[in-house]
Amino acid sequence: MCTPGLKWFVAALTALVVCRVLVGLQATPPGNSSPLPAGVQTAKMPFALSGTTSCSARSCHGGIEPVAGQAIQQDEYTKWVTQDKHAEAYRVLFNDRSTEIARRLDIDEAHKSKLCLACHTNPLAAVGSQPSVFEERESGVGCESCHSSAPQWLGPHTTKGWSARTAKEKLAAGMKSMSDLPTRARVCAGCHVGAPATDTTPLRDVNHDLIAAGHPRLNFELAAYSANMPPHWNEAAKKKERPADVEGRTWAIGQIASAQAAIELLRDRALKPGPQRPWPEFSEYDCYACHHDLHKESWRKKRADSNRQPGTLPWSAWYFAMPRFLAIEKQPEIAAVVDDLKGLASIMRKSSQHGAQVAQPALTAKEHLQQLLDELAKESYNQAFLRKLMNAISKADPAFAESGWDGAAQLYLAMAALAPHDQRTRDAVHALTVTSGFQNPNNYQIDDRFVDELREVLKKLAK
Repeated sequence: MCTPGLKWFVAALTALVVCRVLVGLQATPPGNSSPLPAGVQTAKMPFALSGTTSCSARSCHGGIEPVAGQAIQQDEYTKWVTQDKHAEAYRVLFNDRSTEIARRLDIDEAHKSKLCLACHTNPLAAVGSQPSVFEERESGVGCESCHSSAPQWLGPHTTKGWSARTAKEKLAAGMKSMSDLPTRARVCAGCHVGAPATDTTPLRDVNHDLIAAGHPRLNFELAAYSANMPPHWNEAAKKKERPADVEGRTWAIGQIASAQAAIELLRDRALKPGPQRPWPEFSEYDCYACHHDLHKESWRKKRADSNRQPGTLPWSAWYFAMPRFLAIEKQPEIAAVVDDLKGLASIMRKSSQHGAQVAQPALTAKEHLQQLLDELAKESYNQAFLRKLMNAISKADPAFAESGWDGAAQLYLAMAALAPHDQRTRDAVHALTVTSGFQNPNNYQIDDRFVDELREVLKKLAK
């Protein structure tokens, strides 16, 4: 609940944002000692970007109050800029932590480095020195970062009948529909998992060097992120459009799209090593295989991990623990993704492996994951399917071979996503949430108790 002071601050900030748009003021990017030259506010954006401020007029999406009775309430930008952390992504690069990370990596200031700008602003604005580029960076991860470059669709999307177009029709007009789950999952994964460089976008890669310098590890899970996302859209209208199985559907599609993004990044890392991209890349491996206490009764020693020799590095299971459940009872060519991932894990364990050994197996896994994603997008997430999926998951050992802490955490998140369809699961998730240290962001070394409790919960659900 907002305090009166916080409500006043949000209202004042909203008014300031709208005023900036109406008056046409040009913001001064942090780090610049003087305002931008007069007239540059009308400068054409590079790389065919219209710019986030093009959406922020009061008559478009920058209204202070929602327009009642409309699906598009014309306050979407205002909600986003005052509530969504994406709007602050660029300014984060000026804080003490970012400054220290840049110092440790011996790179330019974080707010000037393409390494950081690739995800902390629209990737298309990560390069260049035009005034319009600096202005777009001010918006952090702005509108076109997700909805795609606007010049093609900016006009058409204001016309009658646009909202009735399908996601494919909107994409044909140049706009990505975030209501389409596979599209949303891929867009989010571009930064929250990582992505190879393209002809127009720089490399997005939080590798072990960045993590060691102080950057948080990227642990993305679409259902959890979506649940915690402050909506800048008409939530009441969206709820009417959503299928009843949206939680399970979001979780399933997010799992496969994230795994595919991780595979693409793995292949790029393997094929393009360099001074700033060492191989093997340690962030591909289970963090807690190295970063853990050495007490005797650790659950790591208790688990049945007969497939891995002591001393070898286990491939991280964060993005690969769940696809095996989602591939159940699929066609053999799709279910083959399970064997693909096992094969890659075996290759990644070898200390003598070279990047070239990873390339073809990773490509094959990517293709099978795409087939699985296409199937899951068409799947009916009815009670029978969800019960079958939950039963398969409930029989899993939360410390199953090659999964470690990442596999246990993903099992928990799976239960949380599927919980709305099963009272027993809801109760189990609630118990785990309140009794474990899972949600404590200050816990670097996770309490073994969580894994033990999760194992007991799964045994009960399997009965």
